Amino acid sequence: MKCFLSIPENLKIIPDFADIMNDYYLMVIPPGQKTMQQIATIGNQMGWNLSKS
Repeated sequence: MKCFLSIPENLKIIPDFADIMNDYYLMVIPPGQKTMQQIATIGNQMGWNLSKS
């Protein structure tokens, strides 16, 4: 029974670890073309004009 009770506690760590790795990935690796397109799309929705810069 202890094994079954400890599994959910271990699974709670996974989302936090994924968030940490995602933040680390975003900090260390330069933005790719897809990320730049997402930033441009968000910028256009907010009224920014990034295409002329």
